[in-house]
Amino acid sequence: MILEVTALLVSFLCFGIALLSIFYFKKNDTINIYFIAVLVIIGLQRFDIAAFKLGFTSKTYSPVHLYSNYFLLVFAFYSNFLVRLVQVKINKYLTIISFALPVVYVILVNQFFPDFRWNKIVVSLTLLVYYIFPLIELIKYLKITKARLKNLNTTQKWVLLVYLITGIMSVQGLNFFWFTPGNEAIFVKNSILYSSVIWLVLLCYLLINPIILFGEKNLLKILVKNNVQPIKIWSSSLITRVDSKDMKVYRTILSSINENLYLIKTLESNDEVLSKYVLDVAQISKLTSIPKYHIKFLFKYYCFFSVNEYSNTIRILFAVKLIKKGYLEFKTIAALAQKCHFESRITFFNNFKKVMNLSPTEYIKTLKLTR
Repeated sequence: MILEVTALLVSFLCFGIALLSIFYFKKNDTINIYFIAVLVIIGLQRFDIAAFKLGFTSKTYSPVHLYSNYFLLVFAFYSNFLVRLVQVKINKYLTIISFALPVVYVILVNQFFPDFRWNKIVVSLTLLVYYIFPLIELIKYLKITKARLKNLNTTQKWVLLVYLITGIMSVQGLNFFWFTPGNEAIFVKNSILYSSVIWLVLLCYLLINPIILFGEKNLLKILVKNNVQPIKIWSSSLITRVDSKDMKVYRTILSSINENLYLIKTLESNDEVLSKYVLDVAQISKLTSIPKYHIKFLFKYYCFFSVNEYSNTIRILFAVKLIKKGYLEFKTIAALAQKCHFESRITFFNNFKKVMNLSPTEYIKTLKLTR
């Protein structure tokens, strides 16, 4: 019962994420068409089996029950999805071959051996090949990005998680195939139900990391649109040419610059974070897990302020937000200064005027006139 409900939940998550992926497909190069295809296949498989097992329908419409060999085609979608995650240059011929081989196999078996059960050796070798080839591409990818486990960005963690879970499902599938009694249809159904638990973990990771689904650049646009600031703090491109001494850091951080900027901007718009912490290099690193030297690089080449100026500016913009929400209707300016982590009322006044070109009192008067 638990497996069936989990499978049903996974099916709905797959359909929802597939729709979002289609909508943002042109805007996000971290999502590929094979991923959408895999989501649809995973969703349909689990919905069909869960609905039948839970008694919502009296029969199943899965092709597995008609021709179990069709399950082999899923391997091709999985394999191409994995390869597209990491392959810099796509080999079209290998893509064609990856689909052509199982299609030929399925046609031959269904036309000439309709009662022939899957050859275990052929299917097992196919599954291994379809996983090992993407694994080789993953190794090349990690070498290119020079990724270290402790400094992986969200997208790189996603890639490794997908490969790990696919490997687990491959082992699980082989275990069912070789050691579970019954025909191939029972093997496929059991494999699908049990793998639903694994897919739930993967989809949950995807949902709590929207940067993978929507793309860093698109999320940055959404964030900027929804949180209009009177002052431009970050640049989407290099403000100045990178010094030769910083080129090594630049090459290391290049693939994750947009993601890191998004994470920092997310902190800037989080009232709970701003009420608890002063955003400096150490605190940003602690809250985002971005290495300190990466953050220093971003401030040097992508921020229009020094770290100290940035920290003061963010606190003043937080004060402005609180004023607009009516904070001073019940609190004093001194309380507002303390809320924004300024040591004294005078320091708060000086920084407020520097950032807003008005004193807090003058700003409040201007705000009242515009209402």
